Amino acid sequence: MGELAYHAYAAGDLPRAVTASWAAAAAAESEAAHGERLPHLDRVLTLWDRVPDAAMLVGADRLDVLECVVEACHLGGIVEHGVAAADEAVELLDATTAPERAARLFYYRAVLKNQSGGGSVGDLDRALELLPEQPPTVLRGEALAELAASRVFSGDAAGAARAARAAVEVAEQTGTPALAARGYAYQGLAAAARTGSAITYFEKAHAAAADPQTLLTVVLWESAALVTAGQHHAAIEAIQQGLRAAHETFRFAEAGPILLVKWAQALTALGRWPETLGLIDESLTGHLPPLSKAALLLCHARIVLAQGSSAAATSSADTAAALLSDGRWARQYQLQLHTLRTDIAIADGEALRAGEVVAEALAADDLATHHHEVWPLLATAARIENAPTDLASIADQLPVTTVVDTAHRAVFTATRNSDPAAWAEAVSAWRTIGQRYDLARSLLGCAEAELAVGNRTAAREPLREAAELAAELGATPLTEAAGQLAERARVALEVSRPEPAAAAPRTFGLTPRETDVLRLVAQGLSNRQIAAELFISGNTAGVHVSRILTKLSAATRTEAAAVARKHGLIEPD
Repeated sequence: MGELAYHAYAAGDLPRAVTASWAAAAAAESEAAHGERLPHLDRVLTLWDRVPDAAMLVGADRLDVLECVVEACHLGGIVEHGVAAADEAVELLDATTAPERAARLFYYRAVLKNQSGGGSVGDLDRALELLPEQPPTVLRGEALAELAASRVFSGDAAGAARAARAAVEVAEQTGTPALAARGYAYQGLAAAARTGSAITYFEKAHAAAADPQTLLTVVLWESAALVTAGQHHAAIEAIQQGLRAAHETFRFAEAGPILLVKWAQALTALGRWPETLGLIDESLTGHLPPLSKAALLLCHARIVLAQGSSAAATSSADTAAALLSDGRWARQYQLQLHTLRTDIAIADGEALRAGEVVAEALAADDLATHHHEVWPLLATAARIENAPTDLASIADQLPVTTVVDTAHRAVFTATRNSDPAAWAEAVSAWRTIGQRYDLARSLLGCAEAELAVGNRTAAREPLREAAELAAELGATPLTEAAGQLAERARVALEVSRPEPAAAAPRTFGLTPRETDVLRLVAQGLSNRQIAAELFISGNTAGVHVSRILTKLSAATRTEAAAVARKHGLIEPD
C-alpha cells in the first residue's frame, strides 16, 4: 500500500494517494511500526485540503487523522511532531462534548512534552478534570501515573506518592496489572530516600509486570532510582534488561533514550570512561529527545574535563545548555550544568567566574527539592577561595538521603576544614560506592591534609593510590597534581605501569564496537538483531554497518565478513 500511495501521488492521482496512504498507515499500525505509520498519515494530512471528499474516502475526519498522528508519535517517541499535531487537534475538539477524547489528547501531549523535559502538569490536570473518578477508567489511571512521574522528577516526592497510590487504586478497580506496576514503580521512585521502602515497591512492581512492555516501564524507573542511590552495577544490570525488553516490545524509540542516559551516568560514575564515550558517540547518532541529548553531553563534558580538555568540556556544556528547557523535568540537569561550569571555571583558574556561577545556582528556592544535584555543587563550590555565598548555611539545611549525598557532604566538609579525618571519611564513602574518580580526588585531598600537618608517612599511601587511580582513568590533570604534590613533599611514588603492548595487528581503523558489530554481521544477524544483542538502536546498528563496509572497502555484508575472516578480524567459523 505504501508503494501504491507513492506512485499515485507521483502520478497526480490524489484521491487514490489519500486512500492508499490511509490503508498503509493502518497496515503499519498493525505491525507496531510507528515510525513507518507516521509518513503515511502525514501524506493524508498534506493532501486533505486538496481532495474535497477526503473524509468520505477514508471514513474519518481531519481530527481523526490528527489523533492517529499524535498516537503514533506517542508510541514512537517523536516529540516535536506529536506535540504540534496535538496542539492542532486540541483546537479542533470541543472538550465539553467529547471529554474522554479530549482527555486522551491532553494525556498524550503531556507524555510527549515530558519526554523533551518540558513537563506538562497542566495538561495532566486538565485530563484528570475531564475524566470522572467514578466509574474509574484506565485512562484516568494512566494520567495519574504520568502525573506521579512528573511530580517525582520535579522533586515533589509527596505529590508523586499521592498520584502513584491513586493510580494503583484505579489499577486494582479496573483489573489492570500493567498500570499497577507503573504505580508501584513511581511509589518506589518517590520513596527513594528510604531505600528499604523503595526496594519493596519495586518488588511489587516486578510482581505485577506480567509482560515485557510493563517490565520495561518498571526497569526504566528502577534504574533511575539505582543510579541516584549509587548502586551503579545493579543499575547497569537493570538497564540492560530494560534495553532487551525495549527491543522485544518495539519501544526502543520511547524508552531507549532514558535507559541510555542512565547507563552513561552509571558508567561515568564507575570510571569506565572509554565505554561511556563509546556509548555516548553511538547514542548521539540516533534520534534522541533534547533532554536525553543534553544529559549525555553533560556526561561527556565531565569525562573530557577530567581528562584535561577544558575546551571540549565547554563545548559539550554549551551544547547541552542550548538543549535544556526551563521545564521542571530539566531542573536536575540545569543544576548539573551549573556544577560542571563551576568545575570548568576552577580548572581554567577563573575563580571569579566560578563564584558567579555558584551564586546564581544557589540563589534558587528549590535547593532542598533537588538535593541530590545540589550536594555535588556545594562540594565543588567549597574549592573556591572566598566563595560569594554562605555555603555552610545551605549545607546545614540540605537533606542527605543516599550514600552518594553522604559522600558529597563528606567532601564538602573536608574541603572546607582540610582535616585528615574528614578526608578519610570521604575516601571511605567513595570506596564503598565504587566511584573511582571521586575516590582518587578524595585520596589526593587526604594526602594534602596529612602533609599540611607534617605527616609525610600517612600521606604516602593515599598519594600513591590517588596517582595510580588517576593514571588508570586517564585523568591527566589529577595525575599531574599528584605528581607535583609528591615532588614538593619529597614523597616517592611507586605507581605500577602496564607492560608495553605488542604490535597490534591490522584493524582497518575499526573501533572495538565496530568489531563487535562485524562479528555479528558475519553471523548473519540483521541490523535489528545486532541492535538487540548490543543494546543499541537499529539506526545506530545501521550506521556501524555502513562505516564497516566503507573501512573494509566491501560492497556487501557477505564481502565484509569474508575480509574480516581473511585478516583475522574475527574468529574463523
